[in-house]
Amino acid sequence: MLSTLLLRRWVGAITALAVERSLSGRYVFEIRPYFEKVHHFLVALICAEGLLILTSTEKLTIILKSPAQRSAGEKKRIAGGLVREFLGEFLIFVPVSVLLAYLVLRPLVGSVWAIPQVALDGLLGVVSYGFPYKAFKTWVVRACVRFLKEAVAVADKQVLEDSLNEENEMEPPDDRQP
Repeated sequence: MLSTLLLRRWVGAITALAVERSLSGRYVFEIRPYFEKVHHFLVALICAEGLLILTSTEKLTIILKSPAQRSAGEKKRIAGGLVREFLGEFLIFVPVSVLLAYLVLRPLVGSVWAIPQVALDGLLGVVSYGFPYKAFKTWVVRACVRFLKEAVAVADKQVLEDSLNEENEMEPPDDRQP
């Protein structure tokens, strides 16, 4: 209730700034273009976050279960940071991805006359979730898996060579006289 009241007062103050006029009849401070840009960004962000929620239903199901309902594997995933992973995606990675796509793609797209602006912003949000964030995450995961496979292969070769060297080594002669 208090937050709603504060939000209304803040919006009222901003609106008052937007409509305040000087003696010549011109706007002293025009805030409407900024609201338009924020509106476009928020529509893109809401669509990207919605897509994240739709694609993360398995994670959310595990997170929302009570501890008694979770299996042993689910408890391990929770202990391993599943909640932090989802919150990181939701609060950091997806908004940054939307901001990146908004800054890069929005000027290129401009306004397409056949598509309403809200739909264009929503499409930008879906694309921003799919391209910068999801593609980069997939690339990083694949690179890590490839690195781990190579590290295991090198370690296995080294262990095999060490074990063969140990088997082929002769025991040192005993220098003691009987």
